[in-house]
Amino acid sequence: MALAWSYQYFLLSFTASRTLRGLLRAFAQMTAFYLKYFDYYLIDKSPALDSASGFFFIGRKEGTVLSDRELIKYYKGAVSD
Repeated sequence: MALAWSYQYFLLSFTASRTLRGLLRAFAQMTAFYLKYFDYYLIDKSPALDSASGFFFIGRKEGTVLSDRELIKYYKGAVSD
């Protein structure tokens, strides 16, 4: 879905005209509607985390501070050490 949004807003960045923006929005939706269905395939793939349109965090504050290296160990995206 993030790719479809990026594509749409990329096209919209070319004009400030309300009419042209409406046409470009309709064009983007007609030519990129299928991209959202890739989300169902990519939902459990860790590299997809790198291109997500948003994240949320649920946690609690601990009494200790993690070093940068410790924090990076928790990263679940495409790049791993």
